[in-house]
Amino acid sequence: MVISNTFLSYLSYLQGCGGDKPEEFDGLIMFDECHKAKTVELDAQGKPNPKKSTQTAKAVVELQNRLPRARIVYCSATSVSEPKNLGFMSRLGLWGYGTEHPLGFSQFLDGIKRLGTGAMELHAMHLKSMGAICARTLSYEACEFELIEDVSDDNVHKIYNDAANLWSKCWQCCMYAYLSFASVSNFF
Repeated sequence: MVISNTFLSYLSYLQGCGGDKPEEFDGLIMFDECHKAKTVELDAQGKPNPKKSTQTAKAVVELQNRLPRARIVYCSATSVSEPKNLGFMSRLGLWGYGTEHPLGFSQFLDGIKRLGTGAMELHAMHLKSMGAICARTLSYEACEFELIEDVSDDNVHKIYNDAANLWSKCWQCCMYAYLSFASVSNFF
């Protein structure tokens, strides 16, 4: 079953996944465009906060909770920009029972925040090595590029130079103010 942009009618999906016994459904569910579920805040039990989570995110989390044996594939052309956006991807195996973050997503997120970008890179490498994540880029093999210099008139050059000079003066003023304040204050 491929679940596309509209996750909101998840109850109808539940009916198609085992009927009265959704906990026994062990089929495959693919969440296409899954990045639409990224706005989710989970409590300690892994349930979405109704006030801080989108309807889509709540439906995706609930569907996974109600179908514990289902195989899940998350499909998205966009990458995860922040670790907090992984909250709906409970089936990656990064948190929960049997992982180094048994208390759930909050524990995982705290660890990532504490350890920084390197930890996120290590998790990505781990997921790739297990085959749990596949990241691809487009090939430029048949593409042709041509460098074209833009011919602009003297007025455009003057505007650019004036803007660059203005930013340079702004920077100098900010640095002067900072250094003046820092020299008379023990604040820094």
